[in-house]
Amino acid sequence: MVIASLGIALVGAIMLAVGGRWLLISIRNRTIAQFMPIYPENNPKEILFEETGLYSISVRVGSLHETVDQYSAAITRNGTHIDFDYPFAKYRFIQQGNFFKEFCQFQVDVKGKYAIQFSNTLPPIVVIRKAMNNMKRILGIVLTVLGFNILGWGIILACNPDIWEKIFNA
Repeated sequence: MVIASLGIALVGAIMLAVGGRWLLISIRNRTIAQFMPIYPENNPKEILFEETGLYSISVRVGSLHETVDQYSAAITRNGTHIDFDYPFAKYRFIQQGNFFKEFCQFQVDVKGKYAIQFSNTLPPIVVIRKAMNNMKRILGIVLTVLGFNILGWGIILACNPDIWEKIFNA
């Protein structure tokens, strides 16, 4: 029974490692650009993307409960518009003492310069950073919590093998 307990602990350790890695990647996403949009119609901001992948546009908010639905933006590359994904769960974070909330996500398939332009209401500060799929972020949380618990129970059962007898002989 000790071997089975160590197997349970090993599964928990693997879940904890994978979930923790995904959470750390989510927290440490690299900021590509940070700027204040000025005169959106005449002056689009150009941003250089050196890697392909999923990116997000986040705007500064006064509190973590403020909405970001009033903003609208467009990203183009050589006149071609990039489609946005507006995730249901808006990721929130603090950077340099300011609260930011994810506005939208977009996929960069080709490295190069892209132009971003805001219309209607201008956000005070915009941050563009690498993003992670929301499902992967949620799975990271679940795997970390479950992995920690399974690892703990595997160690407890390995140290006290008589608990197995109480469970199966009850």
